[in-house]
Amino acid sequence: MAIPLFWVVPLAFYLLSFVICFDSPRRYRRAPYLALFVVAVGAVCRLEATVDTPILRQFPVFLGLVLAGCLVCHGEAYRLRPHSRFVTGFYLALASGGALGGAFVAVVAPLTFTGGDRRSAHGAPPHRAALDRRPLQRVRDPEVVGRGDLLGKLCTSAP
Repeated sequence: MAIPLFWVVPLAFYLLSFVICFDSPRRYRRAPYLALFVVAVGAVCRLEATVDTPILRQFPVFLGLVLAGCLVCHGEAYRLRPHSRFVTGFYLALASGGALGGAFVAVVAPLTFTGGDRRSAHGAPPHRAALDRRPLQRVRDPEVVGRGDLLGKLCTSAP
């Protein structure tokens, strides 16, 4: 099932949480938002324990987790901000961390984590793949191996 512009809704939730938390110091209360986050994590864990849940049922659960997680992270970033004299450096460091994380995901991760277990490569949650007793099936797709299976080369090369 193809969903056009699938990324727009999580982005809107991210931006909504940013607006809610940075609008006023009265809007962020740690306890209710942490409780909401714990409930959302529990809902995702319960969802992952079921088999073959339709995407239309998964979507709101994962969106709830995105919203709750963003509310907690943005609220804590606002709550922990330094005095106004140091706020520019604080947010610059925060943005730099995001840029480094994005660079890692875009550049380093594809070069490092190309090989692996076929079950987890096709969307199976890692805990399900770990509990599966079947022997591992290594990915042998020439396109994947041709890009450079750095982690696989490091693990299988002789000393």
